[in-house]
Amino acid sequence: MRATPSPVDAALATLDLADLRDWLAAMAASGHSRATLARRSASVRTFSSTGLRDGLLTSDVAARLRAPASTTACPGC
Repeated sequence: MRATPSPVDAALATLDLADLRDWLAAMAASGHSRATLARRSASVRTFSSTGLRDGLLTSDVAARLRAPASTTACPGC
């Protein structure tokens, strides 16, 4: 572990679920597809759980983050 906290450490210390939801909302507003949002949601959930495990985060901030709902029940329906 580093002796001096970096700017990234400070940013991670203040990261919360609202930040992640705002990030996804901004991507949705800029036209990203639901599939892209779902992939990015999955990635940030993995990052969050790994960050908690490795001591970078004090909690799993993305544990309650969910991907946007699909518009169709099944492909081809």
